[in-house]
Amino acid sequence: MRLPPFIFGFLLFVFSLNSVAVQRDLYFNNLLLEQGLNQGSIYSLAKDSFGFTWIGTQDGLHRFDGHTIELVPLSATLLPKYRFIRDINAINHLLYVATTDGLVVINLLTGEKSYPDVNNSVIYSVIKVNEQVWLGSETGLIILNLDHEIIDYYGQNNLVNKSFCQISTAPKRCSSEIRTLVFDPIKQTVWIGSNTGLFEFNLEAKLSHSAMELEEYLTYHQVDANYLAGNAIRKLFIDSYHKLWIASYYGVHYLALGNLKYQEGIKHSYHNKNTPSTLASNRVLAIAQDGNGDILVGTRNGLSRHKNSLDDTNINFTTGWQNYHSHNTSAHSLADNWIRSLLTDGEGRIWVGTNKGLSVTNVQRERAAIYRAAKNNVFNNYILSFTEESDDKYWVGTQEGLYLFDNKIAYAFPELQSDSIYDTLITSNYIWAATRSGLYKISIKNQEVIERYGSENSPIGDAFIYKILRIGGSIWLGTTAGLHQLNLESNQWNSWYKKDGLADSEIYTLYSHRNKLWIGTAKGLSVLDLHLNSFKNYSEQNSGLESHWVFNIHHLKGNRFLIASDGGVYEFNATDESFDYIGITQGNAYGLTQDDQGYFWVTSNNGLYRYDAFTREYVKLVESHGFASNEYNLNASLKNKQGELLLGTVNGFVIFKPEDFSQTKNSIKPRLVSSMLIDNKHYSLWDKVPVTNEHAIFLAKELSLGWHDDKITLQLNNPYFAIATPIQSTNIQTNINLSNVQSGSYFIPLSLKSNNSLKITKQPHPLLSWWALVGYVALFSVVLTFLVRYRLIHKFNKELLTNHEIIAKQKNEIENHMLFKQNLYLQIQHSFKSPVFACRGLSKQIDTVLTSNNDIDKATIERKNSKLYKALNEISDLIDEFIVLTQKQPVVKVKSKQYILATLVKINALMIELAMSKNVSLNFIEDKSITELDHIFACEKCLYLILENVLSNAIKFSQHDGRVKVLTSKVSGNLVIEISDNGCGFSNKDLSNIFTLYYRGENSEQYTGTGVGLTTTKQLIDELNGEICFEKNSPCGTIVRIEIPLAEQNGL
Repeated sequence: MRLPPFIFGFLLFVFSLNSVAVQRDLYFNNLLLEQGLNQGSIYSLAKDSFGFTWIGTQDGLHRFDGHTIELVPLSATLLPKYRFIRDINAINHLLYVATTDGLVVINLLTGEKSYPDVNNSVIYSVIKVNEQVWLGSETGLIILNLDHEIIDYYGQNNLVNKSFCQISTAPKRCSSEIRTLVFDPIKQTVWIGSNTGLFEFNLEAKLSHSAMELEEYLTYHQVDANYLAGNAIRKLFIDSYHKLWIASYYGVHYLALGNLKYQEGIKHSYHNKNTPSTLASNRVLAIAQDGNGDILVGTRNGLSRHKNSLDDTNINFTTGWQNYHSHNTSAHSLADNWIRSLLTDGEGRIWVGTNKGLSVTNVQRERAAIYRAAKNNVFNNYILSFTEESDDKYWVGTQEGLYLFDNKIAYAFPELQSDSIYDTLITSNYIWAATRSGLYKISIKNQEVIERYGSENSPIGDAFIYKILRIGGSIWLGTTAGLHQLNLESNQWNSWYKKDGLADSEIYTLYSHRNKLWIGTAKGLSVLDLHLNSFKNYSEQNSGLESHWVFNIHHLKGNRFLIASDGGVYEFNATDESFDYIGITQGNAYGLTQDDQGYFWVTSNNGLYRYDAFTREYVKLVESHGFASNEYNLNASLKNKQGELLLGTVNGFVIFKPEDFSQTKNSIKPRLVSSMLIDNKHYSLWDKVPVTNEHAIFLAKELSLGWHDDKITLQLNNPYFAIATPIQSTNIQTNINLSNVQSGSYFIPLSLKSNNSLKITKQPHPLLSWWALVGYVALFSVVLTFLVRYRLIHKFNKELLTNHEIIAKQKNEIENHMLFKQNLYLQIQHSFKSPVFACRGLSKQIDTVLTSNNDIDKATIERKNSKLYKALNEISDLIDEFIVLTQKQPVVKVKSKQYILATLVKINALMIELAMSKNVSLNFIEDKSITELDHIFACEKCLYLILENVLSNAIKFSQHDGRVKVLTSKVSGNLVIEISDNGCGFSNKDLSNIFTLYYRGENSEQYTGTGVGLTTTKQLIDELNGEICFEKNSPCGTIVRIEIPLAEQNGL
């Protein structure tokens, strides 16, 4: 409903004391100190033919490749010079840099820098005029040829005394300082901006007058007769409609150059704080024209934009300016309000140099108008709802108050200034506000709250009211505590809760369609039949609706509906009650708004989606496309009467025409190598790179890699900075890693554009090079020759090898025989030794008896003779065994049981006679733990030989009347035999060599022996996995400890 003019006027009067400014905003990509600038004040900008952006600050020149900002040193020495950049101009392959220390010319192809002689002047401006370079300086106009030699000069204190201030029309206080130049190639005119006005330099007139009078080709134009500062010119610009724009210290001015005598004169546009839509500030420092033809003006207090055309009759540049300012609530507003330079490029980008960095946007982002509270104002940017009151007038519900938005001014409604307004509704005479604290009925006529419905006078209670909807003569409310209906005529309430059939009492949205009320709750979808007063519920328990929260509902076609939920978007078919999950948002889907073209605009917590229900395709639009935020709010979406969409976010709202965002197809752009990282060393611009011969890295078309070059990364420029990337180029990589490239030649695409590739040639490993292949051929020939030779003599070698094997086998057999005989002889020696010793002892005892004077004891002699006979029989048996063994091959030792006690008895009987012969006492002591069944499993007589060797030595080396003790015990399943004597003992040297074959101790010279007994003993004990050790006995003698594992009694 459109309000009567007198009512709206009264509304504005009531609200005027509570009005706050709301500014139009624009999305910018900001490049600040954190991104690599060494100083924030951007005085000049330029684009070269390679796509790089050159940034001039108060402290140096920078190159930006779309990814990285890099400082480019200008001084030829280490002294800081040429740092304050005033202007940059890329002319052909040369970059002209105007500084406060003079002019620097950089050859972009080679990086070579030259410093033309400019009379030590501060250079403010540099342009190309036909085949010349013109410089605006603090001392005047300097003209160079293309060899950078001065060919003309206009200024004070010069040799020719020629200055444009000498013409008669120049002001009395004329300044020779030239701040800006612009060339009009159509009229062959150079416009010169000074501190005291505008000069016109006509090149054709200069060439046609041979007298060369200044008056003939130089003309002075007073820019502003009313304001002196209006003649202090800071920037000149000629737009595509052939208008000359003049930026001054007081306003912006323009002159139509189309007519011959400039009949319309210079027109002016100023800032007026009392008039809306004027310039942002009167101090204008920069001018440019965007891709839509609009004029951009950089001021000391923001960026101003104005529609522009060839015909000025319908354009009023006095007002109609759209101003953009830095905003404290957005990281993507202007970096700063003080704008020093402007640049536009062929991609529609707008480069804005501010006092705190570089802000970049594009003309496509201007399609969405962002509105936020002006800096330091109290308007709440958390937008919750919209209601259209009339053309361009909206009731806006925020988190903290209700506002009437009109002509960029927000008028606050005082009584609701601290309340959250979730939804609003306009009836014939009232505005209804659904809030956090209840339902408000507000009179449109006098702007007073007529009634508040809360816990004291309605069933609403303390619930939040999220949605308000009018159906016929009733208002329906969706709250956090049920569904409520207010009859506007009877003022009667009806309420429904979960107990009455609702899916849940917490309600987010209401939608009316064909006598049915569709209700989105916290636990699914409820449909109320208004005639039958019955509910039909859909949730994950009984349908394909897997999401809990339903935020919005919109009719699609027939019996089909779109359902926005916390899990995305569903399509619901009411005929078969089926849910088809579409998704779209990958998160919360809040709003569903259909535009005039039939597209649905889906708001979410991660961006905006345009959905085509027919094709089921969607396009995602995010903040960088020009929107206020990626996070939208429930109920904050509206299509106005003009078909525009209003969308509320957590940081302001946007207004745009949906048709302006039909999918645009950006062209695919070529890319080039901007810098390289080789072995962790960074190369860029004109650094000498070992893998290319090009002077400039970005000109490289081919890279030659050595076989050892395995740590190389290429960084490409980003031509899509601050503009939309084509869908097919979205996944193109920023960096190219050549670390794992194989040897050979390759073409690596840098973009999807044809012929935009880089040739990579990597040398093979030296072992795979051509000379290595020659070596391989030679080596193969040698090997082949060797194989042939080997084949020819193979038969002879085979026979030789066979004979060698026979000889080796015979040798092994001989060695085995010799080893066997050696061991046999050693065993025989000791086997014979004990019986022989026993025989000698017995014989000596018999001799003693026979030679004694005493009566001969026949029994004793017979007993000793019996023993002697027994010993001789053992010797005879041993001789027989030896004879048999000498007739056989070496045999495998056969193991058998050797009982411990039986062996001790046998060895005692053998050794007692030997001990008696030396008057040595021999004492055997057995531990009671040893039984008759305890045995070891070993070769025949193994234990007997061990004891015989050790005991014979103990007796032999014992003193006369000595003592030999044999202690036998069982410890942890092992047989332990300890033999001690008080003989001559051993030295430390004896202990280290005691088991060495044929070694005899240092104290054994007076005793007979061969030095093989203990060697044999050690071998036998090792075969039994036993141990033998020697210790010194006190005060003299030796203790021998033998430990041998016992066999299990039930074993073999």
